[in-house]
Amino acid sequence: MILILTRPLAATNSNAETALSVGLANCQHRNCRSETKSALTLSPLRSPILLAGTITAFLVHLAAMYSPIGQAFLQSEPVALKIWGILLMLDLIIFPVMELHKWTWSTRHREPSYV
Repeated sequence: MILILTRPLAATNSNAETALSVGLANCQHRNCRSETKSALTLSPLRSPILLAGTITAFLVHLAAMYSPIGQAFLQSEPVALKIWGILLMLDLIIFPVMELHKWTWSTRHREPSYV
């Protein structure tokens, strides 16, 4: 009886974990283009293959999660809108962390200026 009651919760958690990892990858794709330059200074259109791949991967993830064929094959279920909001906030944490890392790296490895 307990297994029957906890099974949907376990499936929802698994789906949320998968959505979190896909979201982190999607948020990280801009930071991966440069180890030293801010992602805010780089245009996403300069690498259209990376942008198209990121969007395609996200759409495939959504299709697998929300289509009946994907749900049957992966034994998944849709994630609630409230959970999507929480996952988005968690996904976006990586962006300022990576920007801070790039800034500290550039200040630590700044080339000395010889006047």
